[in-house]
Amino acid sequence: MVSIPPGSALGRYRVIEQLGRGGMATVFRCHDPNLDRFVAVKVLPSFYTEDPSFLGRFTQEAQAIARLNHPNILQIYDFGDDKGYTFIVSELVPGGTLEDRLTGQPMSVDQVLAYMAPLAEALDFAHANQILHRDMKPGNVLINDSEQPILADFGLARMLESSTRFTQAQQALGTPEYMAPEQALGADSDHRADLYAMGIMAYQMLVGQTPFKADTPAATLMAHIHRDLPLPRLMNPDLDEAIEMQLLKALAKDPDDRFQSATEMIQAFEKASGITTSSIRPAPPPSRAVTQAATTTSAAAHAGGSSGFSKWLIGAGAAIVAAIVVAVLAFMFLLPVGDDGQQAAAADTVNVADSDPSAVASAAQAGSNIQTAGDAPRAANASASNAVSGEIDCSNLPTSGASDAGSVASALSQLQKMQNATQEAVAELRGIDPAPAVATTLRTRQELCEITKGFYRRRDVRDQLFEAEELYKTLGLMPAEQSLEQILLGIQLQQVSALFDDVSGDVYVLSDATEITPRLEVGYASAYMGGLQQSLFDVTALRDAARTHTGDRFRAVTSLVSGDVAVVTGGYIDTVIAQEPGALEELEQPIPDNKLTSAPAIVRKTALFPLTQGRDFVAALFAEVGSWEGVNRAYQTPPESSEQILHPDRYFDREPPTAVSLPDVSELMSRGWSLTATDTMGEFLLRSYLEEHLDAPQAAAAAAGWGGDQYLLMSNPQLGRLLLAQLHFDSAQDAEEFYQAFQAFMGAATEGTQTRVQTVSDTGQLWSTEGGKTVFLGESPPAAILIVGDDFDAVDEALQKLG
Repeated sequence: MVSIPPGSALGRYRVIEQLGRGGMATVFRCHDPNLDRFVAVKVLPSFYTEDPSFLGRFTQEAQAIARLNHPNILQIYDFGDDKGYTFIVSELVPGGTLEDRLTGQPMSVDQVLAYMAPLAEALDFAHANQILHRDMKPGNVLINDSEQPILADFGLARMLESSTRFTQAQQALGTPEYMAPEQALGADSDHRADLYAMGIMAYQMLVGQTPFKADTPAATLMAHIHRDLPLPRLMNPDLDEAIEMQLLKALAKDPDDRFQSATEMIQAFEKASGITTSSIRPAPPPSRAVTQAATTTSAAAHAGGSSGFSKWLIGAGAAIVAAIVVAVLAFMFLLPVGDDGQQAAAADTVNVADSDPSAVASAAQAGSNIQTAGDAPRAANASASNAVSGEIDCSNLPTSGASDAGSVASALSQLQKMQNATQEAVAELRGIDPAPAVATTLRTRQELCEITKGFYRRRDVRDQLFEAEELYKTLGLMPAEQSLEQILLGIQLQQVSALFDDVSGDVYVLSDATEITPRLEVGYASAYMGGLQQSLFDVTALRDAARTHTGDRFRAVTSLVSGDVAVVTGGYIDTVIAQEPGALEELEQPIPDNKLTSAPAIVRKTALFPLTQGRDFVAALFAEVGSWEGVNRAYQTPPESSEQILHPDRYFDREPPTAVSLPDVSELMSRGWSLTATDTMGEFLLRSYLEEHLDAPQAAAAAAGWGGDQYLLMSNPQLGRLLLAQLHFDSAQDAEEFYQAFQAFMGAATEGTQTRVQTVSDTGQLWSTEGGKTVFLGESPPAAILIVGDDFDAVDEALQKLG
């Protein structure tokens, strides 16, 4: 094995940390100063270099692999030899491996194909370029941020000979559980050995385990040669017989009886399942608790009252997730509308539940505010165009000015039918029978605009936004000149087509639209789900109670609520919208000038956390008991921290965060400093902060030991900001891991700047950047002190007051 300490150099690459270690190599995360990027560097054991001919073969193979330019093959940047270390430099893929996604339980056929189809293209591409992989297995399939599989580790590949055989190598290279019989015999093998390994991977994903595994590697190899394949349907009775037949062909003992290309294999699986891989994408990884509880999910999912729950809950693809974000984002922010919003929208309205089309038409003729227009989304985009630059004038929103009673009645009749069908579908998906009544009120886009603005005029909301903005700016997470309120308001008005007001108990839906678009339909489904939640669980009281504790607990409760909405909305998209021709494509169309994607990273992460992580948390709750009852119980004992959302096992263990108390240091500071806010950051915000200069896995690992914290925000008349935080970790080791990661964080943050780094009292380190932030981190395991200020003097004074 290779051990290289952080800070060392491999050629020009500076070692940051060790990522993994295997039998063939050790992988390090390194920094390339020439291109200012992070890369993965695989270092081979020194015994390889003892072979005089090794470097020549290594160079030849590395050059061949580097020429494999395919989106699903790991890109090789460089290779070399330095100080006795032979290494290969590649792109850094932070999402873990396919092996991490394997839970020991079967995956759905569509999810398996979503991973396997891109791998098939990559493998056929390599074979066409006369390169064998020779070690196909889930651990050599990396998963990128888009959940796309990346085929890695061609370290055992051989440059193919010009003859019809791919290699003359006589040694059995590979991993025993995935090796073809001819490889196990040490005989000549060709590209079909890779296809056999791919078939083993498909078997493992569809069944839950590999077919051949014995006590020793030699016994496993002999099983591949002599034992019959355990029939897949004996292991997974839910597997279709046609799929089983394809697995049997893929894993034939004789290479001539197998598929002759990876693409042929995928096409056979597509034909057998009736699934086209172009219409599916890989699903996001399940949370840890979903993995732990998956044994109960498949058997009990249907008992929870929602047909096919596990399919659309855990198997929702990236496209579906994107659609859910668009639909649910407005609901998440607008949950409590408040009195100001009600007063702002006091115009005449029509309640669909109490009206018929003729009555609505009469109301329209009498001059009510029900109007029609052809393109609601475009109007919503126009309304948000000035969201960041200044005040939004709702009266300037375009409307059709239609006054024809027949067209109004027709539009509203369509709305009513859509609402009735959606309510029935949402209640069924959520397992609610009978569903409580939820009033639906029509609003024009101008009225929805005023309701939204009214929400942001509430004092408690403005205070909450101000405190969040001060924290983000103190930590350097958003520019000083931007307004968090205006950013969020711009996002709101661009996305909203329906919302739920928990003060009145009403669902509002856009009335001046002549066409029921998929966005409008999905938006109404999410808003109606909010109404059901309020009726069943009084989420307003839950959120208010959480807000009185900490912001992190409020975020956790919001994640439960919004995650529940996201799960049901995802189910609605998968079971209803997907049945409408072209609806998914329309739903996935990007929003022009998307305010969410252009917002600072911390705003995007904070907005999406309750949806994405909340959805995974709700999946874990469902899996715990195999029905919606697991989710319903959580409303009685809500989660207490973002840590419990990120790690549902902490919630199931009822592991509360550590209470941390800091003295008001502002009272000890020089004149002018005052306390702006005090709250709990939580694991999510700590992780998000680290992600500014660390990759996501490293930031997640460093923050994962979080046990509790408290921070103080202070300011002075010169607009100076100062943050003082005490962070508690679950153990001294967790604190040390955070401390080491934070040093790497600051190294990346200050690279290329004039920064003074000094040790303080042997227990802390201080970074002072010219014209930038001053940061101090003090180590006192299992705790740490973090101070961030706009200038050195303020941080130094805070340190002195703390002693």
